[in-house]
Amino acid sequence: MAGLLYFVAGDGREAAKTQRIEELGLKYAFGDRPPTPCPVSKGPCGGPGVVMAIDADLDGHALGYYPDKQTWLQIFTPSAALPAQWVGCYTDSPPTPEQLQRKQLLPGHLVTLGDGHRWEIPIARTWLEEDGQAAWLVFLPRRMTLDEEGQFTPGNVLPQYGKLWDASAGYFDRLTAAIRAQQKREEGKGKREEGKKAGEEEEGVSFLVDEDTCVDVLAANYRVGRAEVVLLGLLTWNGPHARNILEAAIDLPGWRQIQKKLESAGSGTGSGSADATRVTAPA
Repeated sequence: MAGLLYFVAGDGREAAKTQRIEELGLKYAFGDRPPTPCPVSKGPCGGPGVVMAIDADLDGHALGYYPDKQTWLQIFTPSAALPAQWVGCYTDSPPTPEQLQRKQLLPGHLVTLGDGHRWEIPIARTWLEEDGQAAWLVFLPRRMTLDEEGQFTPGNVLPQYGKLWDASAGYFDRLTAAIRAQQKREEGKGKREEGKKAGEEEEGVSFLVDEDTCVDVLAANYRVGRAEVVLLGLLTWNGPHARNILEAAIDLPGWRQIQKKLESAGSGTGSGSADATRVTAPA
């Protein structure tokens, strides 16, 4: 399988330099691995530019623009001052998760996405049993800080994982709010169902799933952005993949496992936080 290709309109070999990559907003795509540039007279925009890729990821495929063999998608840049950018891949040999993974993977759940591959979705918060209920615990690397008594204590999530924490926390808040609202409606109608799984969609309840949030979660472990997710077909419209990503990020499988254990033991089924320290993502 071949890795991803990137095209920058009008740029030459200098596009592969570290400073230029940062200016283009493509640092997420290469990390600390410098790409190899290949100037072309015609690219996906119809004009000249440069095709770039990480040599080791090409797996024997040629570096260049071959429209009959490749699929390309334009990357929407945040500024009109930036040149047009495209991401592509060999149509019959798209990259695998292993080729796109970062050097250091955060542990998580393996989730099958729209391309048929299993992607490791990092767990931002995990669950443990405490005083007869499920309590959540931050599962991301955090700063070390001191409490009011001068003792070491965990602080905020490290800056590089701030988007992941915000994404998972936002979904968790929306999910729990929707579940509580549904439970109140059911209690009011006398139709509360016993043992219903958290996160299961039902009539009258809509869980807000934001695709950009899913991209933030995926980007913690993989070198992908919005365009790469679309190019590779990782998400499907009205499909389960976006929700599965976010449920994995808040470790809903772990929560369900604890709930089953508590229910079989006759314990309560509430949820709380086992963290004594208030945690926020850095700005």
